[in-house]
Amino acid sequence: MPDTLSLQLAGSQRKNLYQAALSLLQTDTLPVLEAKGSFDERATAYDIDLAVQHLHVPDYYAGLDLEDVNVQAKAKGQHFDFGKRRTSLQASLSLDSLVYVVNNDSVHSIDTFRDVTLQASLEKGVYDLQLHSGLSLAQGEVHLAGLYLNDTLSAKGEIEVSVPEVGDFDSVLLYFRSEPRLLSLNIQGGDALVDLHAACDVNHLMEVADKVTRELDMQTTNKAFDINALQQTIPALTLHVDMHRQNPLMPILAHYGLSFDQANVQLVNSDSLHLDAYVDTLNYEQHSVAHLDAHLVPRDANYDYLANVVYCDTLTNFDYTVNTKARLLSEEISANGTIWADTFKVATFDGKLTNRIDAEAHLIQLPLSVANQFLPTSIAFDGYLNGRAVLDCDSVDFNALTASLWFDNAHVWYEGCDMTLGLPSDSIVYKDGQLVFDKIGFQTESKRPIVIDGVVDLRKDMTNPDINLLITAEKARLFKNNRRKTRGQFMFGKLPFSTSIAVNGTPQNLKVNGQIQILSGCELTYYYEDDDLVASSQLNDLVEFKSFAEMDRPREELDMEERPMRRRENSQLDVNLRIRIDKTAQVLVYLPTSSDDKVQIQGGGELLLGADEAGSIRLTGTYEVNNGDINFKLPMLPMTKEFALNKDGYVRWNGVVDEPELYLTASQPVKCTINDVSSGARVVRFVVSILIKGTLENMDVVFDCSAPDDAAMQSELATLTAEDRSKQALLLLVAQTYSGPSASTSNAGMASANAAISNLLNKEIESLLTNKMKHTEINVGIDTYDATGTGAQQTDYTVSVSQKLFNDRMRVTVGGKVTTGDEVQKNDAEIINDVSMEWMINKDGSHYVRLFRKLNYESVLEGEVVETGVGYVQQRDAFRFWQLFIPNSKKRAAAREAMLQKLRQESLSPTNQ
Repeated sequence: MPDTLSLQLAGSQRKNLYQAALSLLQTDTLPVLEAKGSFDERATAYDIDLAVQHLHVPDYYAGLDLEDVNVQAKAKGQHFDFGKRRTSLQASLSLDSLVYVVNNDSVHSIDTFRDVTLQASLEKGVYDLQLHSGLSLAQGEVHLAGLYLNDTLSAKGEIEVSVPEVGDFDSVLLYFRSEPRLLSLNIQGGDALVDLHAACDVNHLMEVADKVTRELDMQTTNKAFDINALQQTIPALTLHVDMHRQNPLMPILAHYGLSFDQANVQLVNSDSLHLDAYVDTLNYEQHSVAHLDAHLVPRDANYDYLANVVYCDTLTNFDYTVNTKARLLSEEISANGTIWADTFKVATFDGKLTNRIDAEAHLIQLPLSVANQFLPTSIAFDGYLNGRAVLDCDSVDFNALTASLWFDNAHVWYEGCDMTLGLPSDSIVYKDGQLVFDKIGFQTESKRPIVIDGVVDLRKDMTNPDINLLITAEKARLFKNNRRKTRGQFMFGKLPFSTSIAVNGTPQNLKVNGQIQILSGCELTYYYEDDDLVASSQLNDLVEFKSFAEMDRPREELDMEERPMRRRENSQLDVNLRIRIDKTAQVLVYLPTSSDDKVQIQGGGELLLGADEAGSIRLTGTYEVNNGDINFKLPMLPMTKEFALNKDGYVRWNGVVDEPELYLTASQPVKCTINDVSSGARVVRFVVSILIKGTLENMDVVFDCSAPDDAAMQSELATLTAEDRSKQALLLLVAQTYSGPSASTSNAGMASANAAISNLLNKEIESLLTNKMKHTEINVGIDTYDATGTGAQQTDYTVSVSQKLFNDRMRVTVGGKVTTGDEVQKNDAEIINDVSMEWMINKDGSHYVRLFRKLNYESVLEGEVVETGVGYVQQRDAFRFWQLFIPNSKKRAAAREAMLQKLRQESLSPTNQ
């Protein structure tokens, strides 16, 4: 109690009238509770008035989750024997605020009840009750009125309540009447109706509920179910429930995404118990889920229970039907049933329940394709699953369960490598609490199986069983295919392997040890489709002119520093797998940068895949390159070069799986004619090399060149910086041209370099401008040549602009040329000297006319020639030359179709198969 608490009490008596007043003060002037009342002993009349203001409950009792209370209550009446005509009452209760503590997952918060009022009156057995709630949990009105006289209680009322996040319960009507041998209840709301009639009063009904609970507990303890004893405990009654979509339960169900179209329940207990119930249709998230139908029918002093459940699977488009029939005897329950998937019987079950459980179930060719809807499209099952399970025990004990599963003509297909793995036809057995794999074989493409042998022991802990398995394969081949069939397939070829892996421990403390061998004959083609590599293939990111001093460093100095292992918390996985790759294994990798970019590698090595006690996956070891090629499209240039991989390349892992260290060198010989300023023209064989090093996320690609067969040129290259050698390497690749110090400035090879640069400029400018100017084509060209035969170089700069008009029916092209260089004659000729106009006569473009004026350079003798004219073009398609002369388009189409039909028949004839 607070130290400042004080209590004031005053009372008086005058003949039969008693009066009292009580005040509870937290301080000298602040009352937290005030109560006053009077009682007339002769008239048995009372008048009570109570007010509680700012009462801090923890100051008086700390065991409640209440804080402050503000409430007012009044009651005035006469007599206390409710149910008699002489008793009267006028009462009111107003809850202004009630602050309480909410405990939710160890998080404490404060909430408040407020604005709740209750008005009640009773006069000559007629009562009226009104409840108003302004709570945030539920807002609305409840009004009940009725008769409470002698042993009769009746009520008629209306409920209008709104529950946030649930829904509105509007105009729910309630009718209730209780007499000594009759109880009636009727509830109507929307299109819902609940009608109950029982041969008892409300007090007897409460006693019945307690008796039924005790009877069920006793039968469960004795393991003897007796529905007749339950029927005799329940009074005679009839219950009818009928609901459609507009019922008071729908807002509550909708809060969880559920709804139903119609529900009906009929329960009758007279001489026997009858039950008919169904729900049509149960919906979840606007999808039809199930139909429910159940019946309890008396039969020969016993009962039959019939139930049908139809589950509508929107993912597999199957309707699963469960038909169940049970016989409820006095000392035994027997049941049997069938499960259907559409029209296919997939399972049966049969059992008896007495003082023991005796049950048996069969799985009959369950189609595995039903699982495909729950899996990615890259994985597909086919075939059937069969099974049998028997349970014979005193109580539910899965250790007493005997079961077996086996597959029938079943396999699983994986799109990534077009791999089909045959599922075992041998039985996987569960017996004595153990899942037994007795050399269960999964068939590979080579008909040599992957064998699983061992036991999974579930007797101690089904959620954390003991695992002792051995996985072996001897010269098996996972797949063998010759081409890529789908976009989702990223690998094809041949993958022969052998393996021996032991799996021991529990899922929480698992140890995996063994080895995997990739055998000779491995030929894989892999499509590497990483968007990051495409983004990084631009010239300014991929080609970098930098110091090449590290190219001469020994491999040991290029080893990457040890990176910290990535760890996974709360993991006890211990993996040690040795992966041996035969040195003749070949891998071809297509890169996403271009359809022609690919890397073909032959090599092998030994890798160790493991995981520490914390579950961090690691990979260590080296994959050594013995041979191979790289086809690489030069960035921004329309040409592909092929480089031969050197034998000193490798891919090395130092722990992190997705961060290998790359060190690959490749070279390509390039012959070039050099017009040396001192010794004249000679042919030099250059070797252009590429060094790829770093990681996948931080890859460096650098170029270099050398001349191993020409000592003078090799000496000259040695004097150049690494950056200059890189430029010379790119120039040799692009134009087979060398422009070093000893090369003549009039080197004819520069013409091919200009041609390559011209092509590059044309493609880049055209791409840039046509993206900005729709329906417009722009072509820019540079052409360098010897126009006079004396070696004097001239360069033509050409440009043309083409514009489409009138929905692409007209095309206008304007072009010109400017010539520069030695011995060019200056004239006042117009720059724009080529003009043409085309008009499509019909929309398919098979007929069009053309007007043109064009300036051409024919030869040294003829010089420039101007061509002006008009043309008419007609396009026709045909299988044979003579069909071009058929004037009617319909006849040509008929001749085309006849030819196609003939070709189809020839392709299907037996001689062509």
